[in-house]
Amino acid sequence: MHLEPVVHTKHVEEAHRIFKISTLNAAASGMSNSSGMNTPSELKEMTMKIEEAIKRRVAIGTNISYPKLQ
Repeated sequence: MHLEPVVHTKHVEEAHRIFKISTLNAAASGMSNSSGMNTPSELKEMTMKIEEAIKRRVAIGTNISYPKLQ
């Protein structure tokens, strides 16, 4: 975690990496079947949709201030 006023590509990449790992860990732990949450294939599709939405809004290498992210 960095207390910086500007988000850099490395921050987005790390957030995406952590999101993917946590999602896969949750799916592997059996949460997807026992609590009615998404199956791993659905999680993959959702992750891809989120990634595409971010890419449409923020070009890679773009510096965006924190207030613009809210």
